[in-house]
Amino acid sequence: MEAPCQTLMIGFLARRSEDAPGMSTLLYPLSPDRTQILRAIDLFVEYAYADGAQPGKSMQSGLADLRGRTDDASFFASPLFLRPTKDTPVASYTLRLGNRFYPHMKLVIQPSPDGTEMMYRADTHDRHLCPATGHPEYQAFMELRARNQQVAEAIEAAWAVAGICTFKTYLQNDLRRRRERQATAALGL
Repeated sequence: MEAPCQTLMIGFLARRSEDAPGMSTLLYPLSPDRTQILRAIDLFVEYAYADGAQPGKSMQSGLADLRGRTDDASFFASPLFLRPTKDTPVASYTLRLGNRFYPHMKLVIQPSPDGTEMMYRADTHDRHLCPATGHPEYQAFMELRARNQQVAEAIEAAWAVAGICTFKTYLQNDLRRRRERQATAALGL
């Protein structure tokens, strides 16, 4: 059975800024739980680099540096975190950690749809392009996508067991809460 999401009430809501059209402005300071992020990274790396594979030396060095950062400001200033672009709809954190097949897979941390908790996502980062069906590399690319998807699903399943919220566990918990409210309303409580 999957563990429930750990709710992080950190005010991760954003609004559009009139001063910078297209950019989100934070309403509250960002401070996702560093311990949970590091646990999510550990699980990501464990499943992304299974079968004895290891991330490259620069990634290993960057992760060691990240672990050594003891305060939020320096932790989130790590060069491992990709900087948001103007197209980022809300504040989120992204780390390009790769996997044993593909160096561009990402760990994405973003607010839940209701803004009450953080969700973690293994982004395969391979859906934005595809060779034409008749291209000689089409089949190999589709096999890569399938392997990436299997890795992403394994990572997110491990996060769910560890109590790290994913979109799937968020939806499951939201559905459970809605059913509980309906049952309570039906009883007239």
